[in-house]
Amino acid sequence: MDMYKIIKDSTDKARSTARHLEQQIIKNNKDLLSSNPHTSIYRILDAIDEFNNLND
Repeated sequence: MDMYKIIKDSTDKARSTARHLEQQIIKNNKDLLSSNPHTSIYRILDAIDEFNNLND
């Protein structure tokens, strides 16, 4: 099963949601790493995209 094909259409929304949540945590002066829920996976996905764009 090709999981990427299954989740591909949802990744942009997931990145946006994660960024927004992180911004809210920072805005409220809360500790980012101890906040729940929290994810920084969008940063990894952005880095992968940047790497792929450099190699195109």
